[in-house]
Amino acid sequence: LLFHLVGGYIGGLVFYKMINKPVTKTLIVRFLAFIPFIIFSSSTVTWVFDPMLASSSFGFDFQLLSDFGKNTLIRDMTAFFLGVSLFMLLGIISLNPIWFFSVAIMMSCAFIFNLVAVYSYGTEHNSASVFEIIIAIWYSILGLWIKRT
Repeated sequence: LLFHLVGGYIGGLVFYKMINKPVTKTLIVRFLAFIPFIIFSSSTVTWVFDPMLASSSFGFDFQLLSDFGKNTLIRDMTAFFLGVSLFMLLGIISLNPIWFFSVAIMMSCAFIFNLVAVYSYGTEHNSASVFEIIIAIWYSILGLWIKRT
């Protein structure tokens, strides 16, 4: 509830700022970068406060994992989502294309290793690979758009 209240307040402030200023390229870039940021930061919060729910959305049966496995899963997934979220936020605030390219590199690596898992180890395809490549391309385009000007 607290996160919803804070998110609603921030959304209201952003909307207020948007209607009082002309639309600029930087505003568009920040808006387009903010959409995936919401998804990644909410995943981070879910991994921190409800890892059982977060792990089930990725296909893990949290109860069957050993304590070491639970620790590793929570630690690594939280670090991944938090790291990517911070890169996104730093890019949104500073409009430095390096941060957008960092997100693109992280997501490209996730996509590549997703393919390695499928084709080298015989795991099943999952919809995460589509999301990973879309975010990688999305942030590459945003980084190139900022860098061009």
